[in-house]
Amino acid sequence: MSIGASLISLVDPEQQHPPRRGRFGVAIRVELGGDGADGAPASTRNISLEGAFITTRRALRVGEALKLRFWFPGYQVPISIPAEVRWIRPAGQGDNRPAGAGVQFVDPSIAASAAIVGLARLRDDL
Repeated sequence: MSIGASLISLVDPEQQHPPRRGRFGVAIRVELGGDGADGAPASTRNISLEGAFITTRRALRVGEALKLRFWFPGYQVPISIPAEVRWIRPAGQGDNRPAGAGVQFVDPSIAASAAIVGLARLRDDL
């Protein structure tokens, strides 16, 4: 089975509410760090070259700098991407959407950009 074929189950176009330009739904394991707190578990709900929505139970603040480690499918090691929290969605808003934060990537590496573009191309092939 090719890497592309194994990734199809991860891409979920229904996860993006509402759709944003360049974003697509995908669940990727993430580890949150920043302000000395490393290793908080999280997952993406959607992602683009500019940022992502990260579901997490960790309390985050708008403007907080994070070091995110993504376990992209098909990669042997996690890829780190620095990010800044742009907005938050607290738990318990009554609309059944997950708690988390919208983050903006800050100078992502070429490897990070390539991993995201690869997932986006896979989505276009569905």
